Amino acid sequence: MLAQGIDKVLPVVILLYLARSLGAGEFGIYSFVIAYLAFFQIAAEYSLDTVLVRTMSQRPGERVAIFQAGLALKATAAVLAAVLACVLVGAVSGGQVPLGLMVLASLSMVTGMGAAYRSLFRSTLEIRWVFAIALVRAVLLASAVVVAVALVPGLHAIFAAMAIANVCAFVAIAVAASSRVGPAAVVDRALWTELIRGALPLAGN
Repeated sequence: MLAQGIDKVLPVVILLYLARSLGAGEFGIYSFVIAYLAFFQIAAEYSLDTVLVRTMSQRPGERVAIFQAGLALKATAAVLAAVLACVLVGAVSGGQVPLGLMVLASLSMVTGMGAAYRSLFRSTLEIRWVFAIALVRAVLLASAVVVAVALVPGLHAIFAAMAIANVCAFVAIAVAASSRVGPAAVVDRALWTELIRGALPLAGN
């Protein structure tokens, strides 16, 4: 519950901060991009996280293999979603969002692989790990946004800082959890097929 609270509060805090820091035009573009990317994140990431938790919970003996296959699948899905988001943004935004800015914003999906570790520890009911992962990401992300606004004002710097914060969070989490599972990404067609079949109905809803 605490981790979910952090996930819900953090975007609001960043939004309120940027509302005071950006001009009306830039803030409008930021709000649109975040809402636009949320659609792709739900389809490409959140449904997979749910299936990963369920599958790892049901098959503890295969947990590491499922995690590593899930990490590779999440990364692949995030790249595909990011490409699609960039291709469609011109038409959807009426040309208001530059492609270069969208590429930077989409990197947040590609670099946000720390969620795979949250799925792992949710499957083992290690809530302290889940909370710690959410807190580390929140602190790094909020700090990155504040620093970006202070040093290089503008949306490009903000989205670049978010992507860098995600990478730093993933590295920190992977190092901390390395005694439990390595951050290897494994292409396992059988597991991928199983995970995709489970995720598709959730993405559709």
